[in-house]
Amino acid sequence: MKNTLIITINYRYLEQSIVTLLSVLEFNKFDYIKVYCIGFSEEEKHDIINRYACIPMLKDVELIPFDSIHLDKKINDWTYGYADLVATRIKIFDELSKCDTDTVYTLLDVDIVVKGSLKDVYNICAKTKCDLIGVEEVDVFKRWHDCGSTKVLTIPYLNAGFLVVKKINKGIFKRFQDWFVKYHNDTTCIEQDFLNYEYNYNKQPIIPIYNFLHWNAKFYCYNYSDVIVFHYAGTEKPFNFTNVLEHLPLCFYVEFVNKYKEYLSEHFVKKVNLNWQLEQQNKCVINNVIHDKSQIKVM
Repeated sequence: MKNTLIITINYRYLEQSIVTLLSVLEFNKFDYIKVYCIGFSEEEKHDIINRYACIPMLKDVELIPFDSIHLDKKINDWTYGYADLVATRIKIFDELSKCDTDTVYTLLDVDIVVKGSLKDVYNICAKTKCDLIGVEEVDVFKRWHDCGSTKVLTIPYLNAGFLVVKKINKGIFKRFQDWFVKYHNDTTCIEQDFLNYEYNYNKQPIIPIYNFLHWNAKFYCYNYSDVIVFHYAGTEKPFNFTNVLEHLPLCFYVEFVNKYKEYLSEHFVKKVNLNWQLEQQNKCVINNVIHDKSQIKVM
């Protein structure tokens, strides 16, 4: 079967997409690489084309402009634009479902770096009868009970940062629309909740080294040297100044940023390295002010 890598971005995540793509392509090969550019202006389209064209490893990437899907404005504003972004990504899945059925899709978020081969994942994919393959989130009922509703949860509950999809069901966008109308007050992670619902009883969990999340880490005994996919999920990102105190060590992300800095903006490289330096000093930034983490109460 053909293996197609899929990444979806808006313009804010241009730099991050370069880091993620270069990390995964250093260790893995794909038949096709598609980057869906959501809601890009003409100027932004020219910019990403020029940026990618200067990077030898990205010469085979297909850049695909895609218009945003707009849901209810009140809901979209409430989710800070996330609802429209998710709807657009599901619409992309809907389009892919009409394409070649002899294709496995690898879906990656752009807050991820990949430090090794994914061949064992694809071996599992070839053997399992399930159509959705990914890493299960641990203790998800407790975490969802703390931050929202558990009505939409299905077990096993896979994190959507890295997924392999053997089959995209036709009509998926219409089912998403119906599901969203019913559950928009209960969903916490819209896309992730829906995909787990859509593939209920058709999911294959894999070992957590293929999507390592900081809230999963305490449940496992893996060394960081064993981890293949580092996922900086949640609010804390290596490329943002934020007020979350728990995250994966930033050194793994910084490694790739500095390795490929000639392809990245100077501002982005400096920001990631400053975050790393603050982490080493046990500090963080809240409202543009540097704080000692030991003096901050974790909520």
